[in-house]
Amino acid sequence: MADNNIVTALEEIKEQLNNEKKVAQILANSADEIVKAQSEKFEAFSKNLDTLTEKVEGLVAKLDALQVPSVEEIEKSINDKVEAAKSEIDDKVEEIKKSAEAAAEKVETIEKSVDALENEPVQKSVTAIQPVEEKEVVEAPKAITTDDLISKALVELESCTDLNRARALNKAIVQLNSGVNPAHVKF
Repeated sequence: MADNNIVTALEEIKEQLNNEKKVAQILANSADEIVKAQSEKFEAFSKNLDTLTEKVEGLVAKLDALQVPSVEEIEKSINDKVEAAKSEIDDKVEEIKKSAEAAAEKVETIEKSVDALENEPVQKSVTAIQPVEEKEVVEAPKAITTDDLISKALVELESCTDLNRARALNKAIVQLNSGVNPAHVKF
């Protein structure tokens, strides 16, 4: 029985070793798959990193090509423009000063002329006043209206015995009634 127990114990040890061997085999296979999956992920990450690096380098190259002025260059440009404006203002102020001096000289000359004239005696002179002529106001003749002409033509027509004259008066009345300018109507 003792031998039997040893055989059983040895068989159990053998069985445990086989189980451990299977577990080790499964773990080894799983580890190989994990390593393979991690290697694929690392390669994909590496490719993405390379692509990103290329894009960053492209952006850096584009930024370098832009030639953006530095702060010092901007400040220098501003200072140059301020100096130019200041110089222009100084020139205009100088022109205004010269103009004011010239005007002061003219005023001084005029004052001297006035002073000299004040010291001269005044000569009196009298001009004869012309009498105002009175003129008669003549009213302009009253403008003759279309109605006045028609009335005159009707009055003349009532007493007219000449047939041609009566026709001319009727024709004139019709023209005046239809709006023809009185200056164009012949009586």
